[in-house]
Amino acid sequence: MGDAYLIGRVASASARINQRFLPKPKFSEIERIAADTGAVGIQVAHSGTVAGLMFDAQSINVEDQICKSSDALAKFDMAPFLQFYTREAEYRYAC
Repeated sequence: MGDAYLIGRVASASARINQRFLPKPKFSEIERIAADTGAVGIQVAHSGTVAGLMFDAQSINVEDQICKSSDALAKFDMAPFLQFYTREAEYRYAC
């Protein structure tokens, strides 16, 4: 099994580097939401404007983290947003 925190750190570093070339709107707000909600990382589409938060599916608080981040994203008018899950996630989270 992979290390969610390490994958998140690498994805976040890549996202920050990408900001120099193809900046994503509200990236600093996304970073703040990630930090405030316990996300393990930020991912971005390097050729578009899609950005996302990454969470550890094994975290005991993952449902609360996802719901808190969804609320925060909506407050910054970053909707619509989608939730994607790994096979290891036992259920989908409804906020």
